[in-house]
Amino acid sequence: MAIKEYMSKFKNTKIEKLILGCTHYPLFEKLIQEELGNKVETINTGKQMAKYLKRYLEENQILNCRGENGGNCSYSQKYEINLTDTECNFINVAEKLLGKKVEISKIEL
Repeated sequence: MAIKEYMSKFKNTKIEKLILGCTHYPLFEKLIQEELGNKVETINTGKQMAKYLKRYLEENQILNCRGENGGNCSYSQKYEINLTDTECNFINVAEKLLGKKVEISKIEL
């Protein structure tokens, strides 16, 4: 319902692209795209940043790959999660999205 409400502002406009700039927006990318339709391109900043970083690491030969496939990378699914506020619903959401139990550490800024 929240996605419908927030996207209603954009439905009857002539926007071509919507940048998902907040860290949590990409979690709802599919719902946002369904709500806006195919005429609006969603830009996931996290994915774009990851592509840029990978390319940068490859070009500077500092990408750490330990695969057997001639330099192809295989990544483990180890997560280290640090939060400034551990009294939130983040753990429940993260466990649902990742499909596994997560542990978090509280950090001070």
